[in-house]
Amino acid sequence: MFDSARAMETILAAWKFALSYFKRTWELSDYPVRIRQFSAEPETRGRSGPAFTWSAQIVHWWMMGGHGYSRAEALEKLGANFAQRKAQATPLPRPGTSVPLSFASDDRIRRHEALAVDFFDRILGLRYDECFVSDESSLWDFHGEESNAHLHRRVVVTYGVDLSDLETAVIADILERIAGAGHALPNRSLQPGSIAADGPDSKQS
Repeated sequence: MFDSARAMETILAAWKFALSYFKRTWELSDYPVRIRQFSAEPETRGRSGPAFTWSAQIVHWWMMGGHGYSRAEALEKLGANFAQRKAQATPLPRPGTSVPLSFASDDRIRRHEALAVDFFDRILGLRYDECFVSDESSLWDFHGEESNAHLHRRVVVTYGVDLSDLETAVIADILERIAGAGHALPNRSLQPGSIAADGPDSKQS
């Protein structure tokens, strides 16, 4: 099954590559896209929010993608990320070609890697090891809301740390703030009915 899917992706990428020579500018529809659905695993229960269950990525340009709770949402976020990249001055890679992964430094993130794993799980609803994260990564890279207020509320409930005075949304800065406050990792053995056990956006009765 896996080999068959990979073969189809290779064929689609080759087809999009050939078609790209008939256009001077490329839109998202000109690129081969992989869409995947993930099962909701038992260990995701009790986190601050459900993990994203859908992803959409451009084949061979794997850093260009989007996550969501539905197929449509994942594609919408991919479209937004693509539009942001297209607005930059540098040319887009040709559809179907392999784009090498490039990373900024991640030294600061790695200094708090255990906390980063927990933060991505409980605050962003993502698996840290499935994301491309550097010291330049921001909260804005992982959601499509108009502000970061909902994530700030989760951080307060989960770690007891207020980010309202933090002028940056850079994740490395946030991890350093949490670690510096003495909340390296939250208590996962919370009693049922507590805010963090039920999720940070839940309400107490």
